[in-house]
Amino acid sequence: MKHLTKFLLAVVLLLPHAITAAGNSSIIYLVLTKTTPNKEPDTQKRHRIPSLPIECIISQEEGIKILSGTISKSEIISYEIWELESEGYLYSSCDETSFVEMIFALEGDYQIRLITSDYELISNISLQ
Repeated sequence: MKHLTKFLLAVVLLLPHAITAAGNSSIIYLVLTKTTPNKEPDTQKRHRIPSLPIECIISQEEGIKILSGTISKSEIISYEIWELESEGYLYSSCDETSFVEMIFALEGDYQIRLITSDYELISNISLQ
């Protein structure tokens, strides 16, 4: 199991932000980007280091498991699914279980947003 976890983590690190959920798969691997919502534009010229990607697994059996980063699952206050083309949200809930059920019921291209009080964790996903 330990080797499988290391292998899966390596695969996640090498994949782009958009991950495809295959057929009847019960596990989705995501690389989330940490952003600050509604931040005023910075007019000063500075060099900003981008945040590290946050690896995450969404499983029908175990829910959401954050593999890296400094975000705890307990910090998530809202789970959102956005449509990519219309940029409107399709689903929003404070319940992890119903969010996971919705993810595995959908097909198409979406954006996942996990909202904390300070950040949004965002990833695009293609569900089939």
